[in-house]
Amino acid sequence: MLHIIKFIKNRSIIELSIFLLLMLYWTLIWSSIGVGYKSILFFGSNITENINFFRINLPLLFSILSTLFLIAILFINLRKIKTLNILCIFYLYFIFQSIGLAFNADVNFTLGNNFLIILGIGSINIFFILKFLDQENYSKYLLYSSILFCVIFVTFIFISNIEKMSEYLAYATFYSLSLPNDRLFDNAYPRTTGLSRLFAVCNLFFITSYININFKSKKFIKILLLIIILLFGTIIWGFQSRGTIISYFSAAIIIIFFIQK
Repeated sequence: MLHIIKFIKNRSIIELSIFLLLMLYWTLIWSSIGVGYKSILFFGSNITENINFFRINLPLLFSILSTLFLIAILFINLRKIKTLNILCIFYLYFIFQSIGLAFNADVNFTLGNNFLIILGIGSINIFFILKFLDQENYSKYLLYSSILFCVIFVTFIFISNIEKMSEYLAYATFYSLSLPNDRLFDNAYPRTTGLSRLFAVCNLFFITSYININFKSKKFIKILLLIIILLFGTIIWGFQSRGTIISYFSAAIIIIFFIQK
C-alpha cells in the first residue's frame, strides 16, 4: 500500500491518467484471452454472451485506435522510429502473419481469422507508447498485473476442481485438471499443457521474489513464498508436461544461479 501511495504522490495528473488508461488497455487485452471469434460484433441474448462481446470487442477497439494513434504520431515525429527497432521486429512478425493469411487459399482473410494478430499488435502498442513517452519503468506494473491475472485464474482452477483435488493428490497427477467440457463464460479454458505453463510462469515470479526479499525484515513473507513455491513446483510436476518441466527448471536454474542480486 505504501508503494502505491508513493507512486501516486510522485506522479502528475497527466502521467497518472496515461498510466491508468494503459493499465485499462492491458487489462482488456488479458480479459480477451480464451474468447472465440464468434463473439466479435455479436451482442448476444444472455449475460454470458454479452460479457464475451465486451471481452473481445473492447480490446479490439483499443488495439485499432492505438494503432491509428501511433501511425499518426510517427508521421509527425519520424525520428523516434530509430529507437524502436526491437519492438518493430514484433510488428514485422504480426504483419508477415497477416500477409501469410491473405495468401492462404485455404483460409478466408476475415476479422475472425485476424483478431489474434490485431490483439498481438495492440499488446505491442502499449510498450511502444511507453517507450515513446519515455515511461518504460511503468512496464513492471504491467508485469505485476499479468501475474495477478495468472494467480486469479489459477485460484479459479483450484476452486472449480476442489472436489476432485484429493483424487489428484492421491495419484500425484494433475493431467485431468482441465477437461474438454470445462468452460469459463461458455469458452473452453487452456488445456493441461497451457495450465502447466501458467503455473510455471507464476512460480518463476515467486522464486524471483523469494530471492530478492530480505529474510531478516520479511521472514514471514519469505517462508510463505517458499511454501507456495514448493506447492506450485509439485503441481507443475504433476501436470506431466515434458516441455513445461524442461523450460521451468531451466529458467529456475538461470534465475537462482545467474540472475539473483
